[in-house]
Order: sequence, then structure tokens, then C-alpha cells
Amino acid sequence: MSFLRNGSEHHQALREDRTRPDRPHLPVITTLLGMLAMLNIASAVLTLMK
Repeated sequence: MSFLRNGSEHHQALREDRTRPDRPHLPVITTLLGMLAMLNIASAVLTLMK
């Protein structure tokens, strides 16, 4: 049970980090990583369909 509580607190800290204005590069990095993941998935699907 304590592990679950620690996980939720960690999640809350992550959310606060994302909304904090002194770290504006965090959302940019996450969106770039998401775009890279989408490109990788798309290329994998294209190679599978060939």
C-alpha cells in the first residue's frame, strides 16, 4: 500500500514539474519523444505491409 501512495506522490510531482514555468523544456522533450515514437511505429507498419 505504501508503494501505491509513493507512486501517486511521484505522479503528482511529475505533473507539478510539467506545469511549473521554470522548466519549459519538459513538454517539448515529451512531445518530441512522442513524435519519434509515432514515426517509428508508422515506419514499422509500412515495412510490415510491404
